[in-house]
Amino acid sequence: MNVYFDTSSWNYLVKHPDREELINLIQQRKQLVLASVISVGEVLRIPNDDLLRQQICSAMLTLHGDGPLLERSFNEFARAAAQSVLHGRGDFLLPETGSGKYLRACMLGATQLPPTDEIWDWLRNMRDNMERFIQESKPPEPDLTTCYLSPEVPSGEDFLKLLSKLPPANKLGVSVSEMRTICEKSDVWKALGATLAYIIELSTTHAPKNKRSGAQDLWQAPYLGVVEVFMTSDGPMLEAIAKISSLLPYPRCVVCTKEFFERL
Repeated sequence: MNVYFDTSSWNYLVKHPDREELINLIQQRKQLVLASVISVGEVLRIPNDDLLRQQICSAMLTLHGDGPLLERSFNEFARAAAQSVLHGRGDFLLPETGSGKYLRACMLGATQLPPTDEIWDWLRNMRDNMERFIQESKPPEPDLTTCYLSPEVPSGEDFLKLLSKLPPANKLGVSVSEMRTICEKSDVWKALGATLAYIIELSTTHAPKNKRSGAQDLWQAPYLGVVEVFMTSDGPMLEAIAKISSLLPYPRCVVCTKEFFERL
């Protein structure tokens, strides 16, 4: 079973008094806990606590293993999933970029903060780009009647056109008909479409910035396409990911960190 821990979940695990026992239980039950470039990037930027940063990175290396981190869902991760469908394959190998390799190397040497602000810059850029999209898509008046969070919206023609213009699809030259096939066969793209629908609803309803999850949170939602369990200790993020998951044909288990560990 594949499980995704967001940053708050890794933090909860490491601070738990029975940390080693919990890690052993996870390994005994053959649960593969996946880390992403987002969660690792946020952990590596923890200030003024070298020990906590080292402990979280150690737990990540133990449970995630040596494989590639989950890359940015809006780019390489989604493109690899789309390519797999276009080539007639059901599964795809997790891609690894230079940035992903850099972050994994930083995990191995987490005794001090990374020497550059690269990580912080692209996390901030992710946030700014989503905020720009929300503001540019916002209608003059709130639309409280149109429900974008319905299973029908992500499969609609207009929405497929929008998905086909996203960077990972645009780079592959994906047509609208090909995008329909990709969304039918790829759980990653189902989750990506549901995430975009959620973000559009934030814009059309004029959801206040202080009442919604940020980009780093929401762009982890497409990882629902490769896991059975998604875990977070962040209340607003838990609510957002659960709504996104509900749009998938087979909703994942979206669970609070504390509850997950109590069930082990």
